[in-house]
Amino acid sequence: MKTLTNHTTTTCAVEAGRISYNGTLQIEWPGLNFEAFIKKAYQHLNWHYPKFYKMSPLCQLATVAGRYLLQNNALDDFPPEAIGVVIANKHASRSTDQQHVATFTNPQAYYPSPSIFVYTLPNILIGEWCIQYNIKGQTAFFVQPQLDWDFLLGYSQMLLQTPDTQCCITGWVDYHPQHYRATLQFIHSE
Repeated sequence: MKTLTNHTTTTCAVEAGRISYNGTLQIEWPGLNFEAFIKKAYQHLNWHYPKFYKMSPLCQLATVAGRYLLQNNALDDFPPEAIGVVIANKHASRSTDQQHVATFTNPQAYYPSPSIFVYTLPNILIGEWCIQYNIKGQTAFFVQPQLDWDFLLGYSQMLLQTPDTQCCITGWVDYHPQHYRATLQFIHSE
């Protein structure tokens, strides 16, 4: 994983039944499907956030990855307005979009669900973090064909050079029914 120089970086990766923190494997539950894995990972956090079970898979992935990334109260030293977030993924919110479309394509079972609709924008995962951690700084979400650390770190560096941003959560959070991956960095000046 590429990182910025002259900055302190904490990392977290969630993929294929594994969670790593700063490059050290924390959890490994091979063979579980996403739903079983993410629920087990959430329960392992020993954290009570009832909304978790109502979230889209993308937001559940972001919530678990963010919680592991920020497990040592990393944001406590920064004012909410000074925390930036820069995230990208490939599939946007496609699986939730398809689920939402299914709620109104069958005339006999027509009922568009507002609880699904709210998750049809991929940047909702940033919104969830903003609620969970009281983040009020600059945020950006990009849809890209693949993870591009040069772009994400460059954008984060640009934010960190402004007087308004003192730290930044950046990375990739992507969910597809056949594959999921979150790789995040928490960056701040030394």
